[in-house]
Amino acid sequence: MDNILVVGGTGMLSKATQWLNARGSRLTIIARNEEKLGKVSECCEYPENNTIISLDYQDSDKLQNSIQEEQKNMEITI
Repeated sequence: MDNILVVGGTGMLSKATQWLNARGSRLTIIARNEEKLGKVSECCEYPENNTIISLDYQDSDKLQNSIQEEQKNMEITI
């Protein structure tokens, strides 16, 4: 099973996020809007495989810290 990091997965990438999830991949989805994150995750076939992180990914320090923290839980492969 791939462990995939999707940055901005609620906008133009929302369908790609759902497709990756349907393939059985574990996703870490980062986006600014927590409500949209929840909706995208709920629309996935396997929402239990998703970790959602709400933050402004233009804040590079917060983004880096979040990715490092997530990598403690699983190795991000893609």
